[in-house]
Amino acid sequence: MDRSTPPPSPEELESRLQSVDTRLEQVTMRLEALCELLVASGAVGQAELLEKLREIDLRDGIEDGRNVAPQVQVCGKCGRTRVGEHRFCAHCGSDALQTL
Repeated sequence: MDRSTPPPSPEELESRLQSVDTRLEQVTMRLEALCELLVASGAVGQAELLEKLREIDLRDGIEDGRNVAPQVQVCGKCGRTRVGEHRFCAHCGSDALQTL
């Protein structure tokens, strides 16, 4: 976010969150329908489906129900790296973190 742009109001954030929740619920329902149709048609078994989900989950190296590689940041001031999404460097306190 550009520092000259004012932050969104609580109402705007609430509206955005509600929109994301709605879309997530719709996507979840569609995926459930697709999985049920695949299993019911015999195209794939329940165990095979679960194994594929586990395989996809492990693509980022972590079995956590997500397929997102850990984010690595480097501090533009001290050069230290850390994993995760942080606003400030844990070593020097700078806000000059950059995602690798």
